[in-house]
Amino acid sequence: DRTAFSGSVLLKNGLNFTVSYSMTETEGVGAGADSEATNTWFGVGYNRGKHAVAIGTGKNEFDTGNAVADAAEPTSIGIGYNYTLAKDVEIYASYMQASADDSTLDDVTAITVGSRIKWK
Repeated sequence: DRTAFSGSVLLKNGLNFTVSYSMTETEGVGAGADSEATNTWFGVGYNRGKHAVAIGTGKNEFDTGNAVADAAEPTSIGIGYNYTLAKDVEIYASYMQASADDSTLDDVTAITVGSRIKWK
């Protein structure tokens, strides 16, 4: 079973907020154990003219019956920037850092740069 919701609000002054939550429950996975995983995310951003910037953070929690996996509790934080070149053309860049409480797992850093062209 999966339960999920998300919502965003953009205020008149350009400030915006996003929140999301999901929970997945499975029965009889692996060696017959039930498991549950949750993910939460919160972000805040600001839009002004052709510029937009946002920062967000998220956390995952697991209840699988596996002590190592359950203890990992990965978290992430990221920042992104978007610039509108023309009505249907944007360029963007983002940076995200993900880490876990488990010292056997490496931290992950992702840097993305790209563009989006809206086709009608």
